[in-house]
Amino acid sequence: MNSFTLSVIFEGRELPWGIRDILKTDAELLIPPKWADEIQISLSDTPNSDALLLVINGPLSPELRNIYYNSLRHAVPIAGICFMKEPEDDNAVLDLVENSLCWNFSSANKGRELLQN
Repeated sequence: MNSFTLSVIFEGRELPWGIRDILKTDAELLIPPKWADEIQISLSDTPNSDALLLVINGPLSPELRNIYYNSLRHAVPIAGICFMKEPEDDNAVLDLVENSLCWNFSSANKGRELLQN
């Protein structure tokens, strides 16, 4: 059985309008890639993750930065979605932006669209 594990990690800063809960629920309902029999969603840093999605709200916290660099070191594919706009002075986020791996959202619906794509 082929399984795909996606870690969805939220920045510690609270997102408005219940966006965190909405995105968390949507992540748990994602359909696995065609090659996988199932998808497992982890809402914490999992050493066995096949991919990492960072939900960013401002500059990365030390914890999120550590997760980013550990995943990068282990060649785990990483993407990010930023609430409103990406922090301009954060090298980790700028790296994602420069590699077209980071997108912005300003509402729950836009965040849901990005998560599902």
